[in-house]
Amino acid sequence: MRDEENLEENAQELIDLAQLFEMALFVGMLGEIKKCLNSQSTKSECIHRIRKMVAAKTKQFAKDTSQGIKEVVKKGNDISYKGFRKKVKKMVKYDEITEIYAKKTQKEFKKYLKTRGIAYGNQTPTQFFTTFIEKNLDDVLEGRMPIEKAIENAITEMSKNGIRLVQYDSGVRKNVDVWVRQQMIYAQRESVRDLTLKIAKENGVTIFEFDAHANARPSHQRWQGKRFDITGKEYPTKKQLCNDEDEDYGCLHRFYPVWDKKDKYSYSKDQLKNINTQPFEWNGKLYDGYEAKQKARSMERDIRQLKREKNLRELEGLDTTDIKARLRVKNKQYRSFMERFGTYPRNNRIRVVK
Repeated sequence: MRDEENLEENAQELIDLAQLFEMALFVGMLGEIKKCLNSQSTKSECIHRIRKMVAAKTKQFAKDTSQGIKEVVKKGNDISYKGFRKKVKKMVKYDEITEIYAKKTQKEFKKYLKTRGIAYGNQTPTQFFTTFIEKNLDDVLEGRMPIEKAIENAITEMSKNGIRLVQYDSGVRKNVDVWVRQQMIYAQRESVRDLTLKIAKENGVTIFEFDAHANARPSHQRWQGKRFDITGKEYPTKKQLCNDEDEDYGCLHRFYPVWDKKDKYSYSKDQLKNINTQPFEWNGKLYDGYEAKQKARSMERDIRQLKREKNLRELEGLDTTDIKARLRVKNKQYRSFMERFGTYPRNNRIRVVK
């Protein structure tokens, strides 16, 4: 978990920018909803401004993150490079790999950070606006619902869904801060991997060993801590060993050169056998280590959602008593769960900037 945290820490500034970008879109949408509910603008006028607002703020976010991307990739490579032997450092210039992955990641950002890739949950911004207005406008105009209640409903709905990016190739939608976090972890991991392969090639090394970490994805546990050989002479190839599952987007496993095949493995069979958290019970349900990680991520998402809602309510001058009470309960449950899990709360995962 520590490696993952280091990668996230490197990318925290960009994650914060993503949350500020999300808040800006929330505020912009709320402004247009209020204008329409107050009969200050027609739906078509609001929709026109929403399109312009989303396009402008998305373009600015892409610009704001451009330089930061390169800095994050460089930090990831710096950490690995410092651990290399002097002889190896002379052979490899990692600036080239940093530049390659910085440009590759910047290209990914530009690809998805487009107006048509932004969504409020499962709807485009204009669809969200239209649906919400059609659902609430008559009640507000006819006095059945105070406008404050309608705004509160909008805040709840937006906070629950969050601002998501649509990945065109798969159709998957991810919250913008989660997407940025994953993109930057992936970029750091892949650039270090290329650096590792280049170093091995310069030194004639063909054998590599995977690291291992507790509570890995079940399908990945069978090959973590094992070796592969690019030539397939001494050990299976990577394809034969793990079917290249280590290249999955969310996989955190790394491999390292084996300078001498007689060297001991980094992890013994007993260590690998006992690496996972022992199953434990919490609130009447039994969790193994992998399930516990998924539960923790779910609890963190819930806390971030409530914090977004609290921030928006405060901005609109609305009452936050109930939200604060729910947040206290969620935080208490999260701390209790992480204590039973045998680890500590991930404060960076439950923070929301405003």
